[in-house]
Amino acid sequence: MFKRIISISFLAVIMFPATLLHQLMGQSHNERVTIVGSFQPQIGDFSKINVEPGLDQAEFRKPELRYSFIDKLAETKTELEKIPALVVVPDRATSAFNNYFRFGLGSLLSPGLLYRHHSEIADQTYLSLGLRHLSSWTDIPEYAPSDFMTNALNFGLRHELSNHSITGNVVYRNDQLNYYGFKPDDFNIIPEKDEIRQAYHTIGLNAGLENRYDDISSLHHSATIGFNRKSNRDETSENHLFLDADAYKDMQLFGSGRQSVGLKAGVDYFAYADTLNAGSAGKLRLVPAIGMSGDFFRLRAGVQMDMAFGDSAQTLLAPDISANLFLLENALDVYATLGGGLKRNGFTALSNANPFMDAIVPVIWERTPLEFKAGMRAALIKNIDLHAAVYYAQVNQMALFVTDTIQAWDNKFTVLYDNVGHFAFLADAAFQLNQTVSLKGELAVNSYSPEREQRAWHKSMFTFKAGADIRPVEKLILAASMQFEGPRYAPVWSNGVLNEQELKPWLDLNLGAEYLINEQFTVFAELNNMIGTRYERFYNYPVQGLQLFGGFSYKF
Repeated sequence: MFKRIISISFLAVIMFPATLLHQLMGQSHNERVTIVGSFQPQIGDFSKINVEPGLDQAEFRKPELRYSFIDKLAETKTELEKIPALVVVPDRATSAFNNYFRFGLGSLLSPGLLYRHHSEIADQTYLSLGLRHLSSWTDIPEYAPSDFMTNALNFGLRHELSNHSITGNVVYRNDQLNYYGFKPDDFNIIPEKDEIRQAYHTIGLNAGLENRYDDISSLHHSATIGFNRKSNRDETSENHLFLDADAYKDMQLFGSGRQSVGLKAGVDYFAYADTLNAGSAGKLRLVPAIGMSGDFFRLRAGVQMDMAFGDSAQTLLAPDISANLFLLENALDVYATLGGGLKRNGFTALSNANPFMDAIVPVIWERTPLEFKAGMRAALIKNIDLHAAVYYAQVNQMALFVTDTIQAWDNKFTVLYDNVGHFAFLADAAFQLNQTVSLKGELAVNSYSPEREQRAWHKSMFTFKAGADIRPVEKLILAASMQFEGPRYAPVWSNGVLNEQELKPWLDLNLGAEYLINEQFTVFAELNNMIGTRYERFYNYPVQGLQLFGGFSYKF
């Protein structure tokens, strides 16, 4: 048994095209390394990765692409799920579909549906529309009512000019859940649903401009302006106005390689209010940098200047440096990065990470003066991609979730802040054989060194993820995944004395299958959490047990 916090999440990726990180302010050498990076949540498979609600932009796809087979709608967890971007893959046939509908129903009364539309509504003008619903109406035994519901809408337009692209997006999301993290029999009560109910409303708007120059020596540039607002039923809200801009120019001043200069800039403004407090804060960010690249190397050197104003004025200068060395005919990439910066631990970010937190929590800037990562990516063996790295960061004012003891039923979380050193070893690997077999695994070992707290509460110390997707015949796709999480720890106070509560380790196994009846109609089945473990994502918040999920999808 491990004596530190251990966490697992999993993602099995269908037909995963592992790719190496591309240009950093322009480059000249021909990269041939196909490397697996960190797991990136897509429209799911039969896994149950923990993702938080966010404002995803609309996706624009040309009509000759068709939708990939997996769009996850089944979640055994009662936590919130992000609207993922639509995954599309090239169709072998010539048929094109602009609409995609998927419906499923779980054995725990968990309906889910997804609708996506992508079309070219005028010359070089594309429309994207998405609707999603996910809910569960079966309670977890012994605990307070645990039903939840998520509804989301996203709408986007994209227009292609001769040299630029203009985009606009609108996203709305409504999440309803219960603070079910207690056993009513322990308190001899039957709570009214309204007493433990919470609802979040999120809206996001943004518009962007990006150049489409083919000439690498042109002045490449982009800009995005946007507004996000999140609120809850307890009159807590946060407004976020932002502007981001980026420009760089690639040149050949000397030697056989290329050189580049660039500038990133951004402004963020936050306005926060709850029933007791109100305030505002902002940040100005400037990142000037220069770059060099050749046949076997790439180097970028810059400095990030973050200047915060408002409720906590401060300035942070952090390096923004990256270097890559390409060896063995670009089959091996040895890299290192140095970074840092300020990040807002506000109502939106905190409630995204833990929707069961109290409506009133302290908000503050998280300060990372140094963040270092070094590793190797390799494609030395055909069809196998490998990656290993070490990571270190000194994070001041890291947010740690702890039970709010002021609450009568100990069913909400507040936030403690601590200065934490974070060291990690990361490794992942992938194997893909044509379009028939895809295997992937990831390992992460973390070590946290808090300055004041006994532990980095609820933080992961060890992670292992694995999964497989197999296409034995043209119309059948099988998927399997596993998640393992060792013990983690949460603080529990008893008579004024702090005790460590171990969150028990768990193993989660999942199986699924999808059968393509014809080019448009597909049926699927999933078996989630096969061994029925009601493990805890947060202290006193178990997930649902075994659930069978089935449904169909239709393209038109």
